[in-house]
Amino acid sequence: MMDKTKLVRFIESELDGFKLKFLFKDKKLLNEGKFEEFARAILKRSKKSFSVMFAVALCFVSIGVLYQSNLLVPGSPLWIGLSYIFLGVSFLVISTKEYYQVRGSMTLLLYLLEADEEHEPQITSELETV
Repeated sequence: MMDKTKLVRFIESELDGFKLKFLFKDKKLLNEGKFEEFARAILKRSKKSFSVMFAVALCFVSIGVLYQSNLLVPGSPLWIGLSYIFLGVSFLVISTKEYYQVRGSMTLLLYLLEADEEHEPQITSELETV
């Protein structure tokens, strides 16, 4: 089994900006050493938040397009539509960056835990390798 302090340090280094966003349940799972449950909970929550942010970004972009085509408010200034589109695209970029950062590190943690369970240290002599 991998060392608990090394895994906690790995999680804290990978999710440096997200440490403040951990819920009490997440900190409890980390302290108890249930790393697989922790990673699965974080992955599930990040997927939900990404889908919500994607929907919000889509709404902002569609409102911006409606302003640009003068369908929502006839005679509206150009900058209002452009600002809605810019806001939607920036929401999409930020949420995508955060999602893939969390997904990559938690998937790596799951692979490390899975590989640690499968491979026990085996001692081989030089005669067996020849």
